Amino acid sequence: MTDQIHDELVPDRQVAQELNVTAMTLWRWDHDPAKVAEGWPPPVRQGSRKFRSRKLLEQYKNELIERAIAARQHSLASASAIARGAISADQRKFLEREATGA
Repeated sequence: MTDQIHDELVPDRQVAQELNVTAMTLWRWDHDPAKVAEGWPPPVRQGSRKFRSRKLLEQYKNELIERAIAARQHSLASASAIARGAISADQRKFLEREATGA
């Protein structure tokens, strides 16, 4: 899909609106090695303004969607296994801890 998108520079203000985050969040993501490793597009500076590549931004958003879908499917599969009683009590505790991030 990203091959079909004409690459252009998108102002950070528009990027923040598209992702429903603040400019400060974009700054934090720029300085977060984990976000950079996830494919967060680096800024392109023109004077004092920052922009992002449209292709890289769309690629990043698509990867976020794919990860969210995979996590949701995993969560539904785990819930289904719990409902069927197909897992042990220890496995259930592990899944509950994993779901809460504890």
